[in-house]
Amino acid sequence: MNLTRRRFLAASGAALLTSASRAAGPNGTIRVALVGAGWRGGQLVPQFARLPDVRIVAVCDPDAKRAAEKAEQVEQVSGKPARIETDVRRVIDSESIDAVVNATPNHWHALSTIWACEAGKDVYVEKPVGHGLWESRQMVRAAEKYGRIVQGGTHRRSFENVRAIMERIAAGEFGRVIRGRVITYRFRESIGRRAAPLAIPAEVDYNLWAGPAPMSPIYRNEFHYDWHWMWETGNGELANNGSHMLDLARWGLGQPELAPAVMTVGGRFVWDDAGETPNTVVAYFDYQPAPLVAEIRNLPEKPGASSSGDFRGLRHGFIIECEEATVLGANHVEVRDRSGKVVERRDEKERDRHPANFIDAVRHRSRERLTCPIDVAHRSCGLALLGNVSHHLGAASEGGLARAADDCEPEFHDAIDRMLGHLEALGIRSPESKVIVGPMLRFDAAAERFVGVRADAANRRLRRAADRKPFVVPEVA
Repeated sequence: MNLTRRRFLAASGAALLTSASRAAGPNGTIRVALVGAGWRGGQLVPQFARLPDVRIVAVCDPDAKRAAEKAEQVEQVSGKPARIETDVRRVIDSESIDAVVNATPNHWHALSTIWACEAGKDVYVEKPVGHGLWESRQMVRAAEKYGRIVQGGTHRRSFENVRAIMERIAAGEFGRVIRGRVITYRFRESIGRRAAPLAIPAEVDYNLWAGPAPMSPIYRNEFHYDWHWMWETGNGELANNGSHMLDLARWGLGQPELAPAVMTVGGRFVWDDAGETPNTVVAYFDYQPAPLVAEIRNLPEKPGASSSGDFRGLRHGFIIECEEATVLGANHVEVRDRSGKVVERRDEKERDRHPANFIDAVRHRSRERLTCPIDVAHRSCGLALLGNVSHHLGAASEGGLARAADDCEPEFHDAIDRMLGHLEALGIRSPESKVIVGPMLRFDAAAERFVGVRADAANRRLRRAADRKPFVVPEVA
């Protein structure tokens, strides 16, 4: 990108939000580029292409085959062609694009979003919005500095049933909030372990795909998607599907900031594969007066099963326990009385509202219209990223598991007991001595830094040690 234009944009960023930009006109077509043409990108194509006066004009992915497939999908849905790119820099520097839909792998979220903001483009970015907490903070700063509309992809924030129930919880209709829970029981098979590195597919530009991450040899069986379970590129299930429900649970608890303390217990079990991230986790977020407990499972409920079971009938969702009732939800929302009886239920039939909300905010040049602005997504997804830091600093319990969780409420112990029982059912002997127990890490939410015991080691985990040049995530002043 031309450096003179970069400096101009940096100097005039605040004015851009209210100025008449290419996308500001209420009747003009907003030209969108899809960056990241994988599974999620394919879901987003119809959600954006069917919006009035929105056109997907480009599809970009380092995998030329995937880019071509999604470009064909765009034409099938909209009747209009989309050009194909493999280098995100060509998309971001294009004058023919107003907004970027960022469905790249996690390790690309921050850099591509910041570049887009610098270039005067608005961004819809998938979760977790940053690969590390420092990265997503730079995304927040970039949106502010360059005056851009940036929407986080935790899309249930736009569901009418969810928004309505959150208002009722906040109004005290169900009594005092006691605790929050997140349940993500999502079965995933082994990703395999190769003796020799996987050959990079001929259609993939690995340099562009890796971007800020090292161009490491790959020992899993599949190139795509399973990057989620490698630390260089992904953040595990706690930040993958878990981010969606951590977002809603934090909202239900009425907590505007990151948690003041976090601790995780878990590990990667059963599969002897190349995966690195935990497939079994219990995380504790020490909000007061109502804490949050998250339970993540990727393993089968029992040997030979193809699902991971449920908790109180919920496989993937949030739970807000109040004095007079319990609220559960995901795509639906239900209220249960103190005996556990469902007394009301509301399903969300229109699940594509989030892209429409983003486009509405872009047209009106109004961050206030966003249901999940980047600063909100930064905090919600950040809970998972902080939990991963605790895991990184953990060690096998060797019988000290009960003592390690002494400071936590009984429901955390109950969740750990469920986890241990689940592992025993899968044939893991003495799982209490094998799980990785992360330390309880204290966190200063205002400074976004760990404090106290092990703070130095924890703070080093808030960002990648070094980005691979020239794909360096900048510190935004």
